[in-house]
Formats: sequence, C-alpha cells, structure tokens
Amino acid sequence: YQGIGIGQKLLDRAKEKSTGRLTLYTFEVNKKAQRFYEKHGFTIIGRGYENEENLPDIKYEWNSN
Repeated sequence: YQGIGIGQKLLDRAKEKSTGRLTLYTFEVNKKAQRFYEKHGFTIIGRGYENEENLPDIKYEWNSN
C-alpha cells in the first residue's frame, strides 16, 4: 500500500493534531522513509542506535514554525 497517499494523509492528520512539533525515529537503512519524512518537512536532529534492534537510527523533527 505504499505510494497511494495513505502515509501522507496520516502524517497530515498527526500534524493537525500536534502542538506544532513532532519527533520520530527511522532506521538509517530505511532510505524510503527518510525521503518521505524529509519531503514532508522533517529535519534530522540526531543519530544513534539505542533501540531494541541495536541498529543505527535517525531522529527527525517537524516544526510548524
């Protein structure tokens, strides 16, 4: 179901319901997710690997400002 707009609709809804700031993580190997979030205004604010899978991840943030 990728590429048909469901993710964008869900993200738009999350932005509407937010306080103007959202943060999330995605795995560094997930290039498709990185492109999606960056396309929708998220910027990288950190990198790490402190997760259950012990894999490198990227922390993103979106601000309405």
